[in-house]
Amino acid sequence: MKRTLCALLCMLLLTSSCGSTSEPVKESTDPAAQNDTATESEETAETVLTADLPDVHYDGYTFTILTLNDYSRRYHLTADETSGEPLNDATYERNNKIYERLGVEVTTYEDGNSAGSGDPATVLQNAIAAGETTYDMVLPHPNADLGLIKMVSMGLLYNQNDLPVVDWKKPWWNDNARQTLSIGDTAYLASGDYSLTCQGMQGILFNKEFMANLGIDVNLYDLVREGKWTMDAFLPLVETAPVDLNGDGKMDADDQFGILPGYIGFCWQIGMGQPFTAKDDDGYPRAAMKTERMQKIVELCCQMATSDACYVTGYSYATYDSSDFKKIFTEGRTLFAALDIGGLYATLRDIEFNFGIVPFPKFDEAQDGYKTFCGAGIEGVPINIEDPQRTGVILEALSYYSYEYQRPVFFDIVLENKAVRDRDSYEMITIMHEGKTFDFGFNLDPSGKLVGILQTLTQKKSTDFTSLYASLEPTIEAKFDDLYANLQQ
Repeated sequence: MKRTLCALLCMLLLTSSCGSTSEPVKESTDPAAQNDTATESEETAETVLTADLPDVHYDGYTFTILTLNDYSRRYHLTADETSGEPLNDATYERNNKIYERLGVEVTTYEDGNSAGSGDPATVLQNAIAAGETTYDMVLPHPNADLGLIKMVSMGLLYNQNDLPVVDWKKPWWNDNARQTLSIGDTAYLASGDYSLTCQGMQGILFNKEFMANLGIDVNLYDLVREGKWTMDAFLPLVETAPVDLNGDGKMDADDQFGILPGYIGFCWQIGMGQPFTAKDDDGYPRAAMKTERMQKIVELCCQMATSDACYVTGYSYATYDSSDFKKIFTEGRTLFAALDIGGLYATLRDIEFNFGIVPFPKFDEAQDGYKTFCGAGIEGVPINIEDPQRTGVILEALSYYSYEYQRPVFFDIVLENKAVRDRDSYEMITIMHEGKTFDFGFNLDPSGKLVGILQTLTQKKSTDFTSLYASLEPTIEAKFDDLYANLQQ
């Protein structure tokens, strides 16, 4: 029922955003029409999505997820008991349902954290070398240099295209992630609702009261709906805000800003529709950044980074956790701030002033939709699993029951009622969710060079993309060649 309500809500939002109107439906006196209506209702009821799970029971089997010690909390993998916290209780209900339906206990083995300590890849490698089948699924850090590429290149992961039962076309799986991260006809990685990947989505927050005080009479939500929320629309608004409040002649953490961009890197690049990689004719990802569009993106980001209106808190991922970021935004001294959805819920739900959320700006109006970077919640299956049928059944159940129990709670209760401040922002989040974009270059770049290019240039305040890429290109191409050669052996 929760899932259905969530779907209906999204439909209503989309309808209202188009400005459509409707007349009250009149009851027909035509028996044939009434029969048609009844038939349509029956067909609608029959189309409610459910997982096609076989009638099996695994008698208390423990399904172990190898992950990081902060991921069980972040992705709501396990819950020991109910607590009154909505997502915790939804997780408990999900896992209890899996146990009732399949006789399977879901648990985690945690090694290291998302800051880079520990190494799930090495844990998995050692287990496989020892002939141990301890782990059924692995959920490491999404960054390529923190485990994923090691697992793939060393042949530690199973081709999930060969898993029985899993239906990748169902909405509880992100088929875009599986296809984007695949190599040829092999899918080592996948992403689905089991991890609430929507928490990894990036967006732009704006202070409504600040905007009103600046005299800005622009409806950002309408710009998004009309496809006109672009960098050309965004940057002039940013420039209306900076003020040297303490009068010391420099812009520092005590002043007023137009944008806290956080990490000026992959979120902005993906938002402007420039991927790191693209598939070649054989379905193998290759570097795809040597474009005129990328050069222009560098120029736009450097324009932002060098402006007095921009306060860069650092050049590391998830800088919304920095004290300066929190201080400036929570005190209402910035017009815009880049933040992920998880940060929105955890950090900003108690903010006293009124704020909204919109997607990252597009490159231009010609760009096909809003792109929302998402690199989190990517799972692999160890190559030495004992029973692919069992693994497929449990994975399908895990993602399906997450779709059934967790996802509606996150969207309806957490986001709508606790985090976002208006119906428009909730609509924006649905747009961001629909535009979630994964990229092989972020998660699996064997060279480790692609993700840092935009960051490096903005940090140096340089627009010379051509020279930097030319210096890196031989290494990038060689590393991709080496990866594919190793996989073919």
